[in-house]
Amino acid sequence: MADKNNSLDKALKVLDLFVGRDSMMMSEIVAATSYSNSAVQRILNTLRENGYLYKSDSDGAYRVCIKLFFLGNQADFGRQLLTVAREPVEKLARKLGFTVSVSMLDEDGKIVTIMRNNIQTVRGLVPNIGDSRSPHASAAGKSLVAYSDNMSSIIEDADYERYTDYTITNPVDFRKEIDEVRVEGYAYDNEELMDGLFCVGKAVLNKRGNAIAALSVTGYKMKILENIDTIRSELASATDEIAKLLV
Repeated sequence: MADKNNSLDKALKVLDLFVGRDSMMMSEIVAATSYSNSAVQRILNTLRENGYLYKSDSDGAYRVCIKLFFLGNQADFGRQLLTVAREPVEKLARKLGFTVSVSMLDEDGKIVTIMRNNIQTVRGLVPNIGDSRSPHASAAGKSLVAYSDNMSSIIEDADYERYTDYTITNPVDFRKEIDEVRVEGYAYDNEELMDGLFCVGKAVLNKRGNAIAALSVTGYKMKILENIDTIRSELASATDEIAKLLV
């Protein structure tokens, strides 16, 4: 039999427990593995430090980070999301005639775009698929933060880089914006990431009311504002459809 790394073997067995599960408490992991509390704590600390798990501020539960999805390993949810979102996103893009994106938050509270339907060519549209950036300057980012377990820490830790004259550059203004998103249910990027572009975002929520993804519609500002009511309505239908398909 080939030699194996026992510590790595234990860590992988802990990760295996998350397949098909949204979250786990440390006590559940101890019970499932029969490892000691101290051993499980060391494993969880290592997995957190390396970006594979994160610990929720609200309930102390551990959840799989999006990093695993991009590595193609344990995050089955990410693959499921891409599969079920493809048709609603394509339908939404065709109906509206604007670019539609699907985004998630990574383990560092940054927004990552995982899918985009570029039915309308928008010159220089960023970020690229797989890129991560602070959520403060995008409609999708605001939608995700507004319904995140870690809302407060994300707001405090955002880098607040200025992209245009309209970019939010401090946590006080960002929190005000997030409060408005929670009241209205929609988020907006009004030339905050790129001059001339306007974006409308809405979160896909799970049964607990937490954001698991966000859809956003992007186009040139005047065109978006001319169609804002239709965009909001169609976004709501698409996010509801995806949420039901993920149940």
